[in-house]
Amino acid sequence: MSIVLFLAIGILLINHNATIAKNNSIASEAREYIDEQKAKEIAISYFQKYFDIKIIADDYFQYNRYINIDNKHNKTGKEYWEIVFSTFDRSKLRDIKTQEEADKINEERKKSVTYYAKIDIHDEEILEIGIIDNDNNKGLTIEELRDIEISTEDAKKITLEFIKAKELIKEIEELEFLGEIRIAPDSCYIAYKYKKDRAIIIRVDSLSQEISCFRFTTKEQAEKAIEVNKNNDEDGGIG
Repeated sequence: MSIVLFLAIGILLINHNATIAKNNSIASEAREYIDEQKAKEIAISYFQKYFDIKIIADDYFQYNRYINIDNKHNKTGKEYWEIVFSTFDRSKLRDIKTQEEADKINEERKKSVTYYAKIDIHDEEILEIGIIDNDNNKGLTIEELRDIEISTEDAKKITLEFIKAKELIKEIEELEFLGEIRIAPDSCYIAYKYKKDRAIIIRVDSLSQEISCFRFTTKEQAEKAIEVNKNNDEDGGIG
């Protein structure tokens, strides 16, 4: 990656995450909403509950932002807080002057871990939560990952056990398998429908065979994601 491109990405990341709630009109006064501190507390409790991970906020770089319902990247149809705890200091991207520095920082990024959660600003419900471990593949090549790629049946078994153990969905008997989403051999996303038009998408990592994220969405959006990525096994890319 050239230093110019790396700098451009860095500037976009910094500007993108500099937005905070006080610069937005977040809700009408008629509705109650949680503030950033409360959202952080909720996110920390969810990481403990769902992943048995104890987050100490001061140990991480934090990149939190409010997402308005009109934000073009918001696919949830709801206003929410995006809470991010990361071991990577994104401010380093501002000061890159040479390709050597860019390469060094990129290596740091590859070893970083990020914990993120999207919390509904009004009812405190979780919309999405996950872990991005950039060293998750332990240096394995795509070909090596293909040799250990998790099967659909194993991924379904792991996700069903997780849903039951963590009580993600009360209507467990209504769960209906919608399909799988494969973007790369390092993981498999399993989508289930529940209720009339709701869905949950859960990611299982191939190497650890553990859950690394899940999100609640609509059945329609889940089906679109499955359709868009259905050809990955054939062409090796995003469908």
